[in-house]
Order: sequence, then structure tokens, then C-alpha cells
Amino acid sequence: GVKDQPGILAQIAREFGDAGISIREMRQPQAEEGSDETEMAFLLWPCPTQNLGLAVKSINELNVVVKTNLPLRVLP
Repeated sequence: GVKDQPGILAQIAREFGDAGISIREMRQPQAEEGSDETEMAFLLWPCPTQNLGLAVKSINELNVVVKTNLPLRVLP
């Protein structure tokens, strides 16, 4: 989960882009009423595992992530 605040998606997307990863799709279910956290799920285009590791590390360092649920299902 992430903090439910404006600009969080942009920060996360920037980290994927900086790691050379393209987002294919993003989903964000509605947060529970009164909650200050929400979930975000990303479907990514194929990328090197190293790039993904760098992106996840950078995203976790943003101080906006409450909990990271790693991945990931890798499709050929």
C-alpha cells in the first residue's frame, strides 16, 4: 500500500521510468473510507530483472510506500 495523497502515482511512475521500465497498466482500487492508505498495482512491460530491482528499491526509499507486495508473475 501507499499513502493516499496527490502526486504519489507520479513519484512511483518516475522511478519506473528512471529505471528504464515502461508501465503497461496501473490499477488503484478505491481506498477504504477514512483510510490514509491505498493500494496500487502495476503491470509492466518486460524488462531486465536488474532494472526492476533498482526501481523497487528506489520506490521503497520514497517514503510514500507503506508496504510493498512483491511481485510478481513474470510472463515470457
